[in-house]
Amino acid sequence: MRDRVQTLLDRYNLSVSEFAEKIGVQKSSISHLISGRNMPSFAFCEKLAQTFPEVNMRWFISGQGAFLEDDSSDSADKSNLDLFSSLEEVVTETDVDSKRQRVERIIVFYDDNTFKEYNPR
Repeated sequence: MRDRVQTLLDRYNLSVSEFAEKIGVQKSSISHLISGRNMPSFAFCEKLAQTFPEVNMRWFISGQGAFLEDDSSDSADKSNLDLFSSLEEVVTETDVDSKRQRVERIIVFYDDNTFKEYNPR
């Protein structure tokens, strides 16, 4: 995660403070990601995706794939499936019950009262 956050800072030529301000989080949130103390929350990832829509969230979450999104719809569909797989791994790793749970869908709500729903299948 540290390397991916650093890649974002370098790519957009931002300091930790500027990056935190740009996506609307505390500077300490970024510092904790860089130090490895914390993993990004869903809210953090959502803010990152809204601010930098060209960044491949699959890459950010799991380190797999390219840094930037590919514009082709086939790649987007594959990326969505991979994102669900990555999220399922995170949910499973943090699940207290140790029973296998699957992500059914993700709904992203935008500030203009629109939304987009992603289904893994």
